[in-house]
Amino acid sequence: MKPLEAVAHATQSIAREDGRKPLPGSHLSEVRRLIDHFENMAEAVEAKVAARTRELERLNQKLTVTDQRRRLFLSKVSHELRTPVTVMRGEAEVALRFDDNILALRDALHQILDSNLFLERRLDDLLTLARAEDGALPLRSSPVDLAHLAQQVGKSAAGFASASGVRLELSSLDKPMPVIGDPDRLRQAMLALIDNGVKFSPPGGTLRLSGTYEQGEVGIVVTDEGPGVAESELERIFDPYAQGKAGRSLGGTGLGLSLARWIVHAHAGGISAFNRYDGEGLCVSLRLPARA
Repeated sequence: MKPLEAVAHATQSIAREDGRKPLPGSHLSEVRRLIDHFENMAEAVEAKVAARTRELERLNQKLTVTDQRRRLFLSKVSHELRTPVTVMRGEAEVALRFDDNILALRDALHQILDSNLFLERRLDDLLTLARAEDGALPLRSSPVDLAHLAQQVGKSAAGFASASGVRLELSSLDKPMPVIGDPDRLRQAMLALIDNGVKFSPPGGTLRLSGTYEQGEVGIVVTDEGPGVAESELERIFDPYAQGKAGRSLGGTGLGLSLARWIVHAHAGGISAFNRYDGEGLCVSLRLPARA
């Protein structure tokens, strides 16, 4: 009976999570089989408990990271949205003081409109990323002339760039650049690249948006005249909330390039960044498969 009593005690130890000790052997074959079955069962239970524990630890770490990102998201978004709202309020208050000065009123309205467009783009970016993470963002698929789309984007972004003291220059967009994709999302990706370039361009600088034509690929390159990015940070600038040293000093959420990468990858394309060879600025390249 001693081996059976040992099995009973071992069962109680497992229930109490006291740890399991090796069971004594027995001269009876039936009891030995019982002990072997019990040992196998105990090992299987321990393996499952260990696997579930690891899974719980992984999920807990994921929840911790998610909570940290949520806090960072809320703090950055509140900061990002406060700026255009403050500008619009200030311009409206100033405009109310100039009842008869039409030029001053028009200038204030232009500033309010630019801030509103900036705010609208930020909200679109945030909503797009939120939907993309939930998998609820379907993409349209239709023929698109990327060169023509880039020209439209350049015209719509020229006022925003000018309000920041930056001249937007378009080049190498005179030939068709046929692709298959969602024109609204591709427009959003290019606007994100332009917003990023305007942010880092010095007052009086030039931001260049140019087309590239390679075998089987077409693309858009946005080149600024800012400080560039440290080589060690180039790979991370497309990660959500990631910003280089210069980006942190200028503010922003760090979401624009992440959004552009998601859109480009959803179109089976590629996106990369590299510093200009003369050390005066950053180039962000968006590439898509050309439609035959």
